[in-house]
Amino acid sequence: EFVHSRPFDDEIGAETVEFQGEETVNGEECFKIYVEYGVNRGKSTWLFAKSDLLPRRRIQHFSIPGQGDGTFAIEVTKLELTPAVDPAGFKTKLPEGYEQVADCAP
Repeated sequence: EFVHSRPFDDEIGAETVEFQGEETVNGEECFKIYVEYGVNRGKSTWLFAKSDLLPRRRIQHFSIPGQGDGTFAIEVTKLELTPAVDPAGFKTKLPEGYEQVADCAP
């Protein structure tokens, strides 16, 4: 969802969206939201931090006929909202053994 062009579009348009209270994830107080996307589209429980409303955990619920129900979770353990970025990391470096010229290639 962090890089999706329309983040949480599926969740906003889901068949069921239900507030399920609060829970702490890695020291962050979170809102717990249960989502049913629709017939055969799955179910998830999202935990959004109260401090910035960004996701900290997603629990996907699934059912395998004849085997039972299960879940798996994806969790953000370290989220840096304004990391320090060194501009030097974006400068191109000439590979060893090459020479920089001002002329265009033939």
